[in-house]
Parts: sequence; C-alpha cells; structure tokens
Amino acid sequence: MKGLARRSGREAPPGAAMKPPIKRFSDLKAPPPPPGTFAPPTPKVSRRKPGKVLTPAEKAAFLASRPDLKPRD
Repeated sequence: MKGLARRSGREAPPGAAMKPPIKRFSDLKAPPPPPGTFAPPTPKVSRRKPGKVLTPAEKAAFLASRPDLKPRD
C-alpha cells in the first residue's frame, strides 16, 4: 500500500462532509413578476383618499400664519 496518501488527523464524523449551501436573503424572496401589461390598482391603493385642495381663502390664511413660507422678493 505504498504511495497512497492518507489524511492526517481525525476523520470527520459521518454527515459532516456534506453541508447545505448558505441561505441568503435574496434566496428566500420570491422572484419579481415578469413585466407585462399594466395591472389595475389593487383595492388597497384604490381606497386611498384624494388629497385636499385648499380654497384660495384657506391658502391665503395658511400662508399668512406661516411667515417663513412667504416668497422672496
């Protein structure tokens, strides 16, 4: 049996030689959906309230109460 290489040290216990690959966060996430046609908005997006538009009187009262927002001359 001359010429055969032997490993020095202790042998690894059974099952320790095969480790599962390291899990990364990107492996756990679902792949992005393929780009397709425009999808209608989901119900959660549809329930959002539209923004409030100030009347000219409300806008003037708000700007009068905030001198730091006055336009620079």
